[in-house]
Amino acid sequence: MDIRTLRAFIAAAEAENLSRAAERLNVVQSALSYQIRSLEEELQVELFVRQGRRIRLSAIGKVFLEDAHKVLEAMTQASRRVERAVKGSVGELRIGVETVGSRNKIVSEALLAFRERFPEVALELSPLTVGAILDAIHSGKIDAGFVQMAWHDPSLDTICFQKADWLLVLPRTHPLTKRSTLRLRDLEGEPFVWRPRRVSPLVYDRMLATCIMGGLVPNIAQEAYNEDLMINLVSVGLGVCFLVETAKLYCPENLVVFRKVEDFSMPVELSLAWRRDNNSRTLHDMVGILEALNRSGDG
Repeated sequence: MDIRTLRAFIAAAEAENLSRAAERLNVVQSALSYQIRSLEEELQVELFVRQGRRIRLSAIGKVFLEDAHKVLEAMTQASRRVERAVKGSVGELRIGVETVGSRNKIVSEALLAFRERFPEVALELSPLTVGAILDAIHSGKIDAGFVQMAWHDPSLDTICFQKADWLLVLPRTHPLTKRSTLRLRDLEGEPFVWRPRRVSPLVYDRMLATCIMGGLVPNIAQEAYNEDLMINLVSVGLGVCFLVETAKLYCPENLVVFRKVEDFSMPVELSLAWRRDNNSRTLHDMVGILEALNRSGDG
């Protein structure tokens, strides 16, 4: 039994006439009759009741017709999936998402566009810290990650979709909110809510070095790795903290105050990062979507 035989059976069942079925299939009637008879012999059943030139399905034939349609549909879908796989539209894509990425509109737009364009790709999203994302990329556990990149890693390729700097986050009633300008020395003695070094050692070290160069040794009163938690801790007066300025877009205005510190600048690139030797077609498709969003944003 093969696909041509199934098609011949379905055509005969629908036409109820071998001559008309043969015309539809563009084959000679004798060849069609042979295919039907061979199928019945293989199954050891009579699929048709013959009445002169007319044929009609037997009870068993009606059951087999349902299955024949299912088999043909499955084969058609399989063929289409193979075609899409060649074009990169099936498979999986594993992406790590840092907190700042999970709140970013461009990230959401990229994920939506990818889902709409490649609905059969299994898109696996994992909320992770920066350090965990980079470790997972290097180990091959994920294909890519939306992260803050404040350094260059020669083993990674990246595409930047937004640049941002850092702002100081203060409780709304803090006296420093009344200052027209702020410098690092103004923060001497202030308790800080700070991200743990394990979250991203490079960012941690750069932030600390930038503060010290400005004459401030931060008084780290509490560590917290989650932006929402850091903002809530600041809002109740536990301390102050530095966050990437994009956090301001998603923070309720009545919770905290965001202020620029004149001599604290450590620009970061919000990027999709992936291992340079990763040749995944689905990853290439995601990169293409981000590139298109970048171009539309520039325009």
